[in-house]
Amino acid sequence: MLPFGACSQLAAKSGNADASLHVLVFNYSGASSTTLEAAERETSRIFSDAGIDIAWVHCPIPLRADSDEACAADLGVAGEVRVRILDHATENAVGGSVFGFAVAPVFATVYYSDVLRIPTLHNSDFEIPLILGCLIAHEIGHLILGPGAHASAGIMQARWESAELTRAIRGQIGFTNAEKRVLRANTLIRQRLFIFNEQRRQQMAELR
Repeated sequence: MLPFGACSQLAAKSGNADASLHVLVFNYSGASSTTLEAAERETSRIFSDAGIDIAWVHCPIPLRADSDEACAADLGVAGEVRVRILDHATENAVGGSVFGFAVAPVFATVYYSDVLRIPTLHNSDFEIPLILGCLIAHEIGHLILGPGAHASAGIMQARWESAELTRAIRGQIGFTNAEKRVLRANTLIRQRLFIFNEQRRQQMAELR
């Protein structure tokens, strides 16, 4: 996990081929840490194929005294992404959402109980984290790509049928080439914004 104050690691990325996303994860669901970590690896793999690294920060529920200070912030730092894993849809869920929803520019939500209801091919312990990782990537994709991000093919399809789920389990679903270009460009903008605001936060803390 990347400490919230270690923006130098993200700054170093700006000179390399890969862009970076800073993602905070809040797990309100029954998903185990093992499942979530496997899902994050799949999400990272999908974004890596687009030239984007993800720095994950796990925010415990409830928060602890030693929790990353970013987890306790009411509003996210500009440029970061916050992922919530919920057991099921809440009363405030966006209408029409099936597996989750995104609220730009920061919040992505995925429903874990809906993932569990997806019929798997063989081994649910292996396949569920892969599907969860794909859905997390889908919702983060909405945040980075912007409005109208649903597509007719790839991971940003609005509806996933058995064929898409099979490709997800086999690690064969991802962003289209056109989406990858937009993702990378917009992620670089978020990365610069995150670094600037984190440096400013540190400077303000030193003045106190």
